[in-house]
Amino acid sequence: MSGLAGVGRALGSTTHRAALLSSMATAVLSLALTLPSQVLRLAERPPTLVDARDYDHLALNLARGRGFAFCWSDPEWRAPYESAQNRKDYAMHLSLQGPCFPTARRAPGYPAALAGIYWVWGRSFQAGRLLGAVALALTGALGSFLAVRVGSVAAAVLFALCFLSEDELPRLVGAFMSEPTASLAVMLVLAAHVALLRNPTRQTGMLAGSSLGLLVLVRHFFSPLWALGIFAAAFGAVRSRALRPFWLAYGSTALLMLVPWGVRNCLVLDALMPLGTQGGHVLAGKYVEDEIRGAATWNSGRVARLWAKRQGKPSGYTYGKLARELRTSLAMDRDVAMVGQQAAREWLRRNWRQLPAVALVSLRAHARGYGALGLAAVVCAFAGLAVPETRRVAAPALAVMAVTALTVALTVEAHGRYGAPVRPVAYLAGSLGLTASMSRIFLACRRLLAR
Repeated sequence: MSGLAGVGRALGSTTHRAALLSSMATAVLSLALTLPSQVLRLAERPPTLVDARDYDHLALNLARGRGFAFCWSDPEWRAPYESAQNRKDYAMHLSLQGPCFPTARRAPGYPAALAGIYWVWGRSFQAGRLLGAVALALTGALGSFLAVRVGSVAAAVLFALCFLSEDELPRLVGAFMSEPTASLAVMLVLAAHVALLRNPTRQTGMLAGSSLGLLVLVRHFFSPLWALGIFAAAFGAVRSRALRPFWLAYGSTALLMLVPWGVRNCLVLDALMPLGTQGGHVLAGKYVEDEIRGAATWNSGRVARLWAKRQGKPSGYTYGKLARELRTSLAMDRDVAMVGQQAAREWLRRNWRQLPAVALVSLRAHARGYGALGLAAVVCAFAGLAVPETRRVAAPALAVMAVTALTVALTVEAHGRYGAPVRPVAYLAGSLGLTASMSRIFLACRRLLAR
């Protein structure tokens, strides 16, 4: 008996070593692909995208102790954009002026992590891009580790091949965007919930709940997933007295992670907007008048026209002017978000019968964002549900993908970047499902031949 226990421990340690080696190899290869092209090549080049500009600005103010705020006239913030060789690319950035004021437009997770980098290294765009590269490498490492522990080395190799062939997430590292960090947060949620399914205790419940709250702090887009977790915790606590401490630990941790941020936003905006204003702005661009065209990108021009009509502005009111006012006035930021919410309610009241068709358009655009490889991985993930060994990964992975797709349908927002953080989860679940299924088919064929 003791000999069998020793063999089990040896096998366990071998699997653990294989998982560690696989995760290290995936992380090193990810860095080898990302560092030269996205970190070293771009060096200290300032980001050109509007979202990245906001992340840089918020991180700088957090690092300087000015809080989660915009200070567009700050000479320190403006300096690298003014001295950039391609200065014309930053005309929109430099057109903003005004005093410091708090904002609730962005999720705080990525700017806070970036602020830590600025506090240690000083304001460095290269160090900020290194943060994204490391976050992406850790995503791959965690995925490979889970693939070996739950499945096999073959599953880890297949996951690594899919993950390393991903091209959008590395590009977003160079663009100074939050998606690489969000991909790590999504993978942490998956890993925590795998541990939860294997061993539902108060400790694993707290771990999974805190990971879910952290995910929303990185990207507000995942708030429906958080709401589903809170609902599951409440339902489980009511149904099972024995597991009530576990469910309470899970739900309360997920809730408490967001309470400070939600209360802060409501106080700053003087309105019931715990997740800030960005969602309302998206709705303003999607639900306009009596029709919606199912566009896959946010239509800024329609936001300006809607705002002008509701506020009695001139008919030629452009989004450029609206954007400048939005970025320099907290009250305007809040009011545009409220107009968007009101427009959405009016559209739903008048056109609710069209909602399934509109949602289908967005879901198709979202599915196309996965690409052929990602869609194949999703199909293989369903095969993982049929195998007991991989079910604990396939089930939560498919839940993450399904709720993300549902969010796209509900908000009528099918921007390709929203699917990027979820694709590594699809690669992991698909790799496990495919290798487990092939292994079972191989064993079945061997038995038939043996007869």
